[in-house]
Amino acid sequence: MEGYMIYVVLFLLLWISPVQAASVSLIWDSTPRATGYKVYRAEKPCNQITTPQVDFRVVASSVLQPSYVDATISDRTRHVCYVVTAYNNAGESPFSNSVGKTFNLAPSSPTKPTFK
Repeated sequence: MEGYMIYVVLFLLLWISPVQAASVSLIWDSTPRATGYKVYRAEKPCNQITTPQVDFRVVASSVLQPSYVDATISDRTRHVCYVVTAYNNAGESPFSNSVGKTFNLAPSSPTKPTFK
């Protein structure tokens, strides 16, 4: 059947594991008929996402395997939330379930120490 959209929700709870400071590794179940995946990220807790089409930005658009390492996270980012879509020549699926991570950031260095 030509021209149909993939409306298979990616039933995955994305697995996040730390790889190094300010990076995460995502893995999900592959989707039948998908020729690739897009990974989207928001820099806020998942429970604070109110408008997914506005809050999420594409961080990878041509992922061929059901996994991705995001090493583009700023060292000042406190929260990340991810969703994934599958695509093929008929279109792009809706967003998957979301998964998030909170980083425990070290405090900034004190500035301008002086004598009393």
